[in-house]
Amino acid sequence: MEQKFYDAMADCPVIAAVKDMEGIGQCLESEVKIVFVLFGNMCNIGGIVERVKKADKIALVHIDLIEGLREKVGNDGVITIEESKGID
Repeated sequence: MEQKFYDAMADCPVIAAVKDMEGIGQCLESEVKIVFVLFGNMCNIGGIVERVKKADKIALVHIDLIEGLREKVGNDGVITIEESKGID
């Protein structure tokens, strides 16, 4: 995964940070290769991540902003603002 991330950054050094489904749609039509998902809940995050990955993009989910997230749902990574938090 690490090499894939570096390759994606070399190809397009812009990372999309999306807060809603409209933003997902816009970034999936762009050249962006990495997507920070900053919204969602346990009912829809799996589908959001799947949509990003089907577009051959890397999905990184901000765990603090996903309502009810307790386990990994297929995302390529997790971003958080608090270093002391981990994934159960």
